[in-house]
Amino acid sequence: KTGLTFLNYRLYSYNYLKTSKRDILPRFGQVIDINYVHAPFNPDQVGSEVSVSGILYLPGFLSHNTIRLSAGYLNQVTEEYILNNLISMPRGYEIEKSEQFLKLTAYYVFPILYPDLNIWHFLYIKRLKASIFYDHGIGNNVYVKTEEGDVKQDLLFRSCGFELTSDFNFMHILFPFDMGIRFSYPLDNANPKVELLFSIDIS
Repeated sequence: KTGLTFLNYRLYSYNYLKTSKRDILPRFGQVIDINYVHAPFNPDQVGSEVSVSGILYLPGFLSHNTIRLSAGYLNQVTEEYILNNLISMPRGYEIEKSEQFLKLTAYYVFPILYPDLNIWHFLYIKRLKASIFYDHGIGNNVYVKTEEGDVKQDLLFRSCGFELTSDFNFMHILFPFDMGIRFSYPLDNANPKVELLFSIDIS
């Protein structure tokens, strides 16, 4: 719907242990992220949404391994329209909207190989890495699309899987690339999903 003006307030704070060149994630650290969204000039159209999430980084079992634990909760006050969830869905599920949502995630990240492979001036492969994960989501009043319209349901979302990615540089571009695949297995509907992952680190 056009003509709506949203305001988003955010408080983000982090504390990381300095990483070495071979660390994928911080071996110890904490993150807190608080968001609030509303449409102050259209309160009868759109309500408000608040989310609180946190991340805890812990050392893994071997060098350069990291355990990442996270939790997030959102609550929406709905009017005629519902906002998109500020907390992402467990991996492997389609995007849903809900009035309340709780998500817990456990994530283990580790390097596999450091090939240091240079293919002429075209490609330099620095590292192969992997991760395994488990996502757990609990949604209250989830808006499920049916032939009769949206129906509110309380739903449970659970998924596990792995990611296999590579850090590389391409054509002497300064910023490193990260590319690979993700395999997600939703435990509740048993429809596995394979996704292509791609990112560029500009920091």
